Amino acid sequence: MNTQPERHTHRTTPPTPHQATSADAAPTHFGQPHQGAPSTPTYPGRPGAPQPGAQAPARAPLSWALIIGLGALTLLWPLTAATPIADQFGGPERAIAVRSVIAIAWILVVLLARVARPLATLTLAGLAAGVITVGVDVLLAPAGLGSGLTALPFAAIPILATQTLFGAVTGLIALGLQKLQR
Repeated sequence: MNTQPERHTHRTTPPTPHQATSADAAPTHFGQPHQGAPSTPTYPGRPGAPQPGAQAPARAPLSWALIIGLGALTLLWPLTAATPIADQFGGPERAIAVRSVIAIAWILVVLLARVARPLATLTLAGLAAGVITVGVDVLLAPAGLGSGLTALPFAAIPILATQTLFGAVTGLIALGLQKLQR
């Protein structure tokens, strides 16, 4: 009689051609799923639901030329100050007129160009307009035409914030109008 216990070795045998392999038993290569296995799980009854681990679709790129070009429309303010329009209209009337023209132009350009990300585009256009406004003010200050941002540089912060907020509001309007068009 043999007193030693039997030793069992685990042997894996490849399936024969008539045997089917399951996805769980399928070999993997460095952690990659077997080609026959689905790469992402499906959720029955929930079509179009985001799946765990699935990558979000890539966002459309922003057009920096468009953003800077729209921001440059803020130059209408100093241009109207150098014309007789400033004499005919007072400060508040001219401000409302120039802001309205810029807002309408921004919204129309975004809608007609079918910009993929109108909120981001116009918010950044507002920021660009603020930077341009501050830059023009600093450049015109030595000639006595600026408002003195060189003496009070912290005053640039409200200008940048206001212009960026203006861009965000027009971006929301453009986004809403774009959704209505669809």
